[in-house]
Amino acid sequence: MTPVKPAVDWITARLWPTRHSIRVWAILDGAREEQIYQMVSGYGGEKCCLYAGTLHPDLERAAPHLVRLEDAHDPFVRELISRSWGQSWGVYFQAETTLAEVRKHLRTLLRVNDETGRKLVFRYYDPRVLRAFLPTCDASQLKQMFGPGKRFVMEGDNPQTLIQYKFENGKLLTDRATAD
Repeated sequence: MTPVKPAVDWITARLWPTRHSIRVWAILDGAREEQIYQMVSGYGGEKCCLYAGTLHPDLERAAPHLVRLEDAHDPFVRELISRSWGQSWGVYFQAETTLAEVRKHLRTLLRVNDETGRKLVFRYYDPRVLRAFLPTCDASQLKQMFGPGKRFVMEGDNPQTLIQYKFENGKLLTDRATAD
């Protein structure tokens, strides 16, 4: 039996900080579900593809996309969370900076080298990947991952759980909240 997803209000209350200077961004994995690209394309707010240049339409649809989520009560936000939570569509990122700066930072994370020096795509925007990776990072790696960001927020293994990761004083802080 599939667990019931927590209410959108419960998620948005934890996703939107009380500080108004913090912006909430969704980093969405277009390869995960074709509905993602359709939703992002139709959204009227700030958004961009994390891949650079002119892309073949198939690659653009499957690429990771960055979307600024304006308000917890926005119909797009509520639909996105309702459809995506528990489906590993992406992660949320809180930062106090512009679309251009967030995109610039997140693009630096798209490629990594394996132990042999071979370049690989790093799908950090998949919550299953980021949940496994962040706890293994040292302070230098965490600084690189977070950049200008304040928090990564995502679903847990169980959709009833919301996880927030924060980099503070050289350490990864983890906060888990479970819906009643």
